[in-house]
Amino acid sequence: MKKLLRSVEGANCSGKKCHPVSLRDGRYVIYAGPTTRDTVKVTENELIEMLEAGLLHDKGTIRMAQADGSPAYAPGALRPLRVNGVRFPAI
Repeated sequence: MKKLLRSVEGANCSGKKCHPVSLRDGRYVIYAGPTTRDTVKVTENELIEMLEAGLLHDKGTIRMAQADGSPAYAPGALRPLRVNGVRFPAI
């Protein structure tokens, strides 16, 4: 079942708040390079640890969806802006 990880925030080009969205198996997708072939699938704990350790400071995006949960959202790869309410340093 898909779920939004609310402790990590991003924003789309319209300025709407977004959160990482899981795959059906509960893992989250990180795009670590310039193409979709450079993907890593991680658990919620692994994702938080990677963000806190600074592994996505220079590059990398996370598959996110709009926070309002509207059924018409299209997930996209966005950079995180906040982790646990703290502004992410990569901005």
